[in-house]
Amino acid sequence: MTSKVLIVDDEPEIISFIQPFLSLEGYDTVTAKDGAQAIQIMAEHTIDIVLLDVMIPFLDGYEVCKIIKERYDTPVIFITAKGDLNDRLKSFVTGGDDYLQKPFYLEELGMRIQNILKRTLTTSQVTKTFGELKIDYSRHEILFKNKLIPFTNTEFQIIELLSLHSNQVFSKEDLYLQLNNCKEGMSNVIVEHIRKIRYKLDKSGASDVISTVWGIGYKWKN
Repeated sequence: MTSKVLIVDDEPEIISFIQPFLSLEGYDTVTAKDGAQAIQIMAEHTIDIVLLDVMIPFLDGYEVCKIIKERYDTPVIFITAKGDLNDRLKSFVTGGDDYLQKPFYLEELGMRIQNILKRTLTTSQVTKTFGELKIDYSRHEILFKNKLIPFTNTEFQIIELLSLHSNQVFSKEDLYLQLNNCKEGMSNVIVEHIRKIRYKLDKSGASDVISTVWGIGYKWKN
């Protein structure tokens, strides 16, 4: 399932800066220009993560974050020009999960979103099935037709990331940055891990699960 991102900012330039990038990364997006509209959208849509400016009309970002956290389990990343220590602390006190100061790089924003969604999806979604392939994230087990397929810890981390964001394309660099225990050198190592994962899946009968998007990276098929 594609993750849906709510972008809350009263500056059209910021919306037009972020929205196309997230669309290219495979996210669905919805936007709000003030705090009241943001709360209404939260009630009408299933939102996976919120990008929230502080200085917005009607309800400021801190108030919006408090309301979101009272009603939903949705993570919030504050994106704001306010950057002193008190502002940062207040963002976390009100329930924010992360903080990014303007101006920022889109690549950094994308990685922060991925990291937070990976954590929240992993804890909220214990198992996931793709036809006869079943992934148990809490037990680090992958089964095909109820038969266990052995994977190393690094291989499982790659499968976990791809399968929790199915149909989203990850570059070799993205995968490398996400692997907590991967200390080796980058591209060739990822290519070799993908090769071994595919071999084990194919051998078990679960073929054609990971697609190569030539020139970009890899994605998990639904």
